[in-house]
Amino acid sequence: MVCKYPISLRGILAVYVPEDLFVCNISVEQKCSLSCNCFEQPSRKRVVVNCSFSRKYIIPSAFPQQANLDIDLSHNLITIFENRTYLNRTVAINLSFNKIKVLNPLVYTIQTLKIINVENNQITDIQRKIQLMKNGRKIVIGNITIECSCRKKWIANWLENQNRLLVRHDRIVCRQSNEELITFYMTENCIFRKKYLAYEQYLIVGSFLIVLIASLTRLIFKYEIYLLFRKFRHKFKLNVINPVEQSSTFDVYISFSEEKENISKWVIGVLTTYLE
Repeated sequence: MVCKYPISLRGILAVYVPEDLFVCNISVEQKCSLSCNCFEQPSRKRVVVNCSFSRKYIIPSAFPQQANLDIDLSHNLITIFENRTYLNRTVAINLSFNKIKVLNPLVYTIQTLKIINVENNQITDIQRKIQLMKNGRKIVIGNITIECSCRKKWIANWLENQNRLLVRHDRIVCRQSNEELITFYMTENCIFRKKYLAYEQYLIVGSFLIVLIASLTRLIFKYEIYLLFRKFRHKFKLNVINPVEQSSTFDVYISFSEEKENISKWVIGVLTTYLE
C-alpha cells in the first residue's frame, strides 16, 4: 500500500511513513478557527491547533471539541491571556511572541494545562497564583522585568523551583527603588532593608520615650527645675556679669497656689510688704 496524499508522500509505502505524519485534518465546520491549521495526530494522542502568524488580536472563543488540544498562538498581536472553556481540554498552549501584558490568574488553576509558554511578551507583573502551577505543570515566561517590592520576594523561591523543570531558564529582573535587581538579590536586599527598618523603628521609639520622660519630668518637677534654673542663672550673673555686687544681691522665689484666694491675698498684701 502506497500513499497518494499528501503530494510530498505520494508513492511512498505506508510502512515507511513516520507515525507522526498520519494525521486527520479538522475543518472550519469542526470549529477550526479561520487562518488556523487543525489536525488530529493519533500517534501522539493530541489535536494540534496551529494559529501562529495569523495576526490575531484576541484568543479565539472556540476551537475543536476534541480533548488534548495542543494550541499554538505564537507570533500574533494578542494583548490579554483570557480564560476560555476549551482550555479545560488543552494540554499545552504557546502564546510566545505576542503583546501580552496581563495573565488571567484562573488559567493557573486548570489542571489539564501542563505547559504554558508566554515568553517574549510584555508582562510587567506576576500574580501569586502562578505558584499553583506545580505537580509537573510548567509555565515559560522567559526574561521579563517587573515592578517589585519586598512583598514579592516569594518570586525568588518560586523561580528557583520553576527553573528546575525547564531546559532554558527563566530570568526575572525586579525594578525596585529606581534600581534593577535579579530576584535572587532582591531577597538579600529585602533582608537588609528589614534590618534597617528595625533599627529605624527602635530609634523612633527611643526618641519618643525620651521626649515623654522629659515632658513628665518637667510637669512634675517644674518648680524645682525653675528654682535650679534661677540658681544657676543667678550664680552665672554674679560670677560673670556683675561679680562686684555678689555679696549684696539677694533673690527670693515664692511658690504658692493662686487658686486659693486667702493665700494669694496674704502673699500679695502682707508678705510682699516685708520684702525689699
